[in-house]
Amino acid sequence: MAPQNWDDFKRLFGVRYDLSSVLPYFKEKGIDVLEDVAESFVGPQWNGTPGVTLTMFSFGAIKIQTCVYGGVGIIRDDEAYSLLRCTGRESCSSLLSSTSSTLRGETRFSTMPLSSLDRKGKNSTFPSQGFKPNEDFIGRFRFKPCAPMLYFIEYRMQKFDQHFFKDCMKKYFVAQEALTRAGIFCPGYKSTDRSFWLFPIVVPNKLLFVQYMLEAGINAYRGATQLAYVKPKPGHEDAQNSKWLMENVIYMPIHWGMLDSEIKQTVDRTIECYNKLTNYLKQQDVPKPKSERNLALVEGPRL
Repeated sequence: MAPQNWDDFKRLFGVRYDLSSVLPYFKEKGIDVLEDVAESFVGPQWNGTPGVTLTMFSFGAIKIQTCVYGGVGIIRDDEAYSLLRCTGRESCSSLLSSTSSTLRGETRFSTMPLSSLDRKGKNSTFPSQGFKPNEDFIGRFRFKPCAPMLYFIEYRMQKFDQHFFKDCMKKYFVAQEALTRAGIFCPGYKSTDRSFWLFPIVVPNKLLFVQYMLEAGINAYRGATQLAYVKPKPGHEDAQNSKWLMENVIYMPIHWGMLDSEIKQTVDRTIECYNKLTNYLKQQDVPKPKSERNLALVEGPRL
């Protein structure tokens, strides 16, 4: 981290957590904190952690409060704001605007892809975790958004229904609690103040579990996003927890638009398939998972 002038905290699957306790350390070291909450939008009343340099939200096609495309960045630092405004001036000359209503409490937002906040003037792009290696991420998304897009984002923020959103989230929490009680690991299950972007669970054998689920009439899927584990640079160790999670996560077809009875049926069949999988893997003549974490899932995690 020392050679960089920034550090990026990413939230996955709608989970949020408080960064306030670590911000003094980064400030002392002269490091800007970027907060990637692309999947964790909970309404315009929350615009990120106070004190971070930049908070980024996404409103793509499958995001909460989708605007089909685009996103919003909350910039809290004048120097960073000026640097981002001049980055890619030819193609992004008027991407940065001011608003007092879109996300309350801040005055600046951006809909441009972002560069590292290097105070020495090196505008290198930061690693885009979740996209394919060597993909031209900035080249694909750096363009001047049209006025209708900006208007639509503003309109969608103003029309956000907080009560409806909370009612929808209750359905996810019901499913999460039932699966957790059954010993199934739901990433972020300890977070009580969150949204749900997709509905992930972790299983010790993805191929077999998906097969069992399809046989039970549940279309669980292994790859519904561009999220992927990004290998570290040479000389750095693997982030074992992140790598394991990405290798073993399954996405459940649970959505707020489902009836309560449909969610219950999906959860019940999921538990049956999970028990079928773990019972099979416990048999003596069946090859056991190589990962210690997967073995722990087979034996039943202590949640």
